[in-house]
Amino acid sequence: MLYTMPLWKGSLTLQPGWQQFVIREELSLVSFGFLSMGLHLGVPIDDHAIFRIGLFGGSKLIPKDSTQAFFLSLKSGFCFYF
Repeated sequence: MLYTMPLWKGSLTLQPGWQQFVIREELSLVSFGFLSMGLHLGVPIDDHAIFRIGLFGGSKLIPKDSTQAFFLSLKSGFCFYF
């Protein structure tokens, strides 16, 4: 987590990350490493659960070759704690 800003009912979080994708291409595996940055909005549902929705974007760093790759994804989920 890089930065979290409290909101009226919830929080806004800026989160850097690393994602590794492995793809099977015929008989070999190809691995890609992406540096990513996410922006999440967390909204409490009750005293023990938070609904989170976020937007992630990233750019390929590994392997460094002539192909360019960029991804953008929307993710959602629940966090439960006791």
